[in-house]
Amino acid sequence: MRKLLIYLSNRHEMILRSIIIVVSVLIIVNLMPHRIRYRLEYTKGKPWTGESLTAPYRFAILKSKDSLDAEKRQLMSDAPVCFGLDTLVKKRVINNFRKSVSGTFNSMNKTAEEGEKTEDDKMIAAGLQILSNLYATGIMHTHKNIAEAGKPVMLIVGNSYSYKSPEEFYTILSARDYLNSWLFSNPAPYNDRLEQHVANVLEPDIYFDEPSTNKLKDQLLESISLTRGVVNKGDVIIGKGEVVDARRSLLIESLRATFERRDEPVESKKEVLAGHLALVSIAIAVLMIFVALFRKDVFNDNRKLTMIFLSVIILVFVYSRALRMEAITCTLYPAAFCPL
Repeated sequence: MRKLLIYLSNRHEMILRSIIIVVSVLIIVNLMPHRIRYRLEYTKGKPWTGESLTAPYRFAILKSKDSLDAEKRQLMSDAPVCFGLDTLVKKRVINNFRKSVSGTFNSMNKTAEEGEKTEDDKMIAAGLQILSNLYATGIMHTHKNIAEAGKPVMLIVGNSYSYKSPEEFYTILSARDYLNSWLFSNPAPYNDRLEQHVANVLEPDIYFDEPSTNKLKDQLLESISLTRGVVNKGDVIIGKGEVVDARRSLLIESLRATFERRDEPVESKKEVLAGHLALVSIAIAVLMIFVALFRKDVFNDNRKLTMIFLSVIILVFVYSRALRMEAITCTLYPAAFCPL
């Protein structure tokens, strides 16, 4: 054990140098692009400068971004708004109505005549009838999402749903209008008290269901097809000298996208990774041999070696990112001077 420690102590510079080289090789291999980007250089509105481009295989035509955005906007505009039915509201309202009327009874003179009690019973029966009529239809909680004319409503009750129009339901205001209309059609001496009791306990039983609405919108967006039509194998996409218009540009981009999806390596990914590792290792080995033979002072200084490998790693990183860009910007020009 002691001999091993002494050996490591005497060789720590070489061991550290080896670790720097191995780590640098692994980082460079990881940064290298593992897939080929299918480049087709062209400019919209100008003639196609290459040879006639034919479809190498059958592929789907992608929709343009503007077309997809318009389709999404239309779907969101036509998407129904989800509302739920709270079945407990009706029971709560009826109980509150009974308590409100009972409180009035307790405050009345207990020596009231039997005829007055019969009149109060009639008022309770009338109130229950009004509430039953209102909640048989439903009282909707007003919400900004149904302000648009013609916006459909999906009413969810348990595991079932149905499509309704917002006009089919009452709101608090229209429910009070119905109350006044009913009282006007059924005159009685207790109508003023009945109106007060019923109006005070009204509350919506149909509420806006935001989670279900968002879920429905997500499902509609996921159902949108990204393609429209197909191009068969051997069909001419664009001929030499033809102007690259919007339709041909869409065909070219569809071919590019299909190629990048189908461009899997012939061998397995492990073999491709092994090939990258071998190429980078050979390149780094040649670099180290050159430095060891002609720049021994640099080779023996781990700090200088670290700076060399750091420059190489930064350069590979910049180039790998540049390959993913549609167009190279002038901000990348200084990277070209890094090897110098």
